[in-house]
Order: sequence, then C-alpha cells, then structure tokens
Amino acid sequence: MIKLFFLLTLFVFTLNANVLRVGYSTDSFNELSKKDSQIALNLWFEEMIESIDYSAKFTFYDNVTLMSNDFDAGKLDLIFANGIELVKYFDTSKMRGAITGGTREKGGDNLVEVRRKSTSLEVLKRQKVLKVSLLKGETPSNIYVKGVVAQKYKNKKIVYVETKKYTPALLKLFFKQVDIAIIPKKTFEFAKELNPQIGVKLEITHETNITLATLGCFRKDIDKKFSDKIIRLAFEKVKDKRGKQMLIMLKIPKLERVDLTQLTPIKKLYKEYLEQEEANR
Repeated sequence: MIKLFFLLTLFVFTLNANVLRVGYSTDSFNELSKKDSQIALNLWFEEMIESIDYSAKFTFYDNVTLMSNDFDAGKLDLIFANGIELVKYFDTSKMRGAITGGTREKGGDNLVEVRRKSTSLEVLKRQKVLKVSLLKGETPSNIYVKGVVAQKYKNKKIVYVETKKYTPALLKLFFKQVDIAIIPKKTFEFAKELNPQIGVKLEITHETNITLATLGCFRKDIDKKFSDKIIRLAFEKVKDKRGKQMLIMLKIPKLERVDLTQLTPIKKLYKEYLEQEEANR
C-alpha cells in the first residue's frame, strides 16, 4: 500500500511539474549528425508542447543501459530507440507505442539483403571469405549478419566492411568490392531511381520485416489521455513550417504511430542470434 501511494505521488508530481521527460538513444541517429539532430529535436519538442503549457526535458544517451535504468526508475516518460535496443534493454510490456518516422512506401525502413544478380547463392557458398558491407555501429544490421547471414553461409570467414552512410554500402556491392550489402529497402529503391543500372545489376535476395526505424514509446503507466494528446499534437505540428523542416532534416517523409507488434520479428531475430552465439561457445 505504501509502495502504491509512493508511485501515485510520483506520477501526480510529474504531471504537476508540466515537464515531458524524453530519452533518446544516440545510436538511433544512424547517418544523421548527432549534434544537429539533438539541437533540432530539443527546439521542436519545446515549441510543440508549449501550446499545452508543458516543457520538454531531453536527455541523449550514448549508453542505452543508463537510459533503460532511468526508464525503469520512472525518470523518463517517452523514449526513442531502435528496435534491437528496445528488445535487448527494455521491458516492452511496460511500454505503449508513440510515434516513429514513416517512409513513402510500406516497409521502406525494413532491413534487406542485397547482392549482385550475377552472383548466385551457390557461388558465395564456395567462397572461403564473404565480404559484407553495412552501416558502421548500426546494431540491427550487425546482429542480422552474425545471425542470419552467418547461418546461411556456414564455416565462412565474414569480413565486415563498414561505411558511414547506407548508400556507400550499396555502392561497394555495385562496384564488386563486397559480396553482400545490408541496408534499408528505401536506400535500394532510391538508388535505383538515381541510377537504373543498380536495378539492372543488383537485387534484393531477402527482404525482412525487421524495421530500422527509431521507435518512440511512452511508459505504460503514463496517463493515456495525456500520451494520446502528445501524439495528436505531434501529427498536427509536422504540418507547419517548422515541423516540415524537422522532417526534412531527419530525412523522414512523415510520422506514423508505433505498433509494438513491430518488435515481434526483432525479438525473434535477437533470440535466434543469442541461441547461435551460445551454440558457438
């Protein structure tokens, strides 16, 4: 009873303080400038919620474990992280979906495996070394390679060729510097529009339902009317001039609601990865 009273008191105090406490994993910036993104997100959230007499307190985390600890301790109301981080570090049963960046086509942010049409699976299996290009520091792609790709090409030495952006990862495949590229589907589709030869020479050999998007989630014990109000406000504000500038800067065509079922295939991937890691010990 005392514990319940303490939790209720803490929640009421948070609402009275009129501060929306937001945590953001810096790994989720991917190709974006962390400094510029942090400044822009701070300004946009402040402007967005001041209309309902709230302020935003942003904390950017290089260490996701610290963000998870603060979330569990009730120090954060809203968090943004990629799917693997949410599955690995957080209790998703204590979350409610908020917002994420959407793409022009369905599944545009999903992870895909691309290779040259002239190179068959059998040819790659005969190679002693397999070169794979992917975004540096991008956790979902790394886990996909260590799990799915390593399982498909057993007993092969896998060499990671890391790039600072997704497009160079694809171009390394195009110019025969690697055997496989792991990128978002939208990167492949956009590259084909710019250079039709990419579509002629390269193909998606495996399209996953693993999203690379940064997903926003509220703590489940936050008042639902309040969290829904913030979500509605976000959808309204991206329509004005500042909001549109934000979307362009973050390379997001639109906002979408987060459905926590998006984490189901990610949980499966991570579970299989852990099982394989254990089997290799």
